[in-house]
Amino acid sequence: MNGLEFLLAALALYFLAYLPARILFHDRNGSPSIADALIYLLAGWAILAVLSMVFAKFSWTPELSATIPGLVVIVGFARYRTKVFLFESYTGPSVGVIIIGLAAISMPLVATVMMGMGVYPKVFFGFETPYYLYHAHALSEFNQYPPPNLGFFDLTYEGTYHHGTSAMASILSRLSGLPVHKSMFLFLMPVILISTLCAASRIVQKVAGVPGWIGLLIIFFPLILEPELVIGIFTDPRWA
Repeated sequence: MNGLEFLLAALALYFLAYLPARILFHDRNGSPSIADALIYLLAGWAILAVLSMVFAKFSWTPELSATIPGLVVIVGFARYRTKVFLFESYTGPSVGVIIIGLAAISMPLVATVMMGMGVYPKVFFGFETPYYLYHAHALSEFNQYPPPNLGFFDLTYEGTYHHGTSAMASILSRLSGLPVHKSMFLFLMPVILISTLCAASRIVQKVAGVPGWIGLLIIFFPLILEPELVIGIFTDPRWA
């Protein structure tokens, strides 16, 4: 991966995804925890993707959608100064939550990293994964929405289901120059996996009233041993 593209992607996510969501949704008098920050990152990225599709719908360059979160950051910094860059330093997940969380996402995380390596994916895990990537490429290549080559599945009710995550990968690729498959598999999917764990931990703690590690174990136990991923990663990827 080109180091400059990697850096630009990280900066784009921080300034155009995380910071706008943090400014809009977090208590101005407090600082977010790391878990909150990851949730804001995913939410802000999703908002940026929606804005890019709205711009494309009007045949405007999707990259111009970055001006809106950029303005939010400028206004937020002008009002709150350095507070927008602070994190809580005194809270953290328990050891149990970390162990269960890592176990829950380990197999999908290994799979997505494998798909993101190289100049093109050498293997796909999941029947619909190439279709997601296909949509992301189409959204990256045309300044209109929907693009003219989204495939025959888009003639059915299933068509619009895939545009959200594909648009998230597409706009990061447009803004940073990253290849689309790296944007999707090395950035988007890990963020989704980790932020999902953070959101689940928050929900369990606030709603269920049980220790976080117990809630995560109940929610994510089916993911810890995913037979198809185990077979695909350690034996023959064609089975995945």
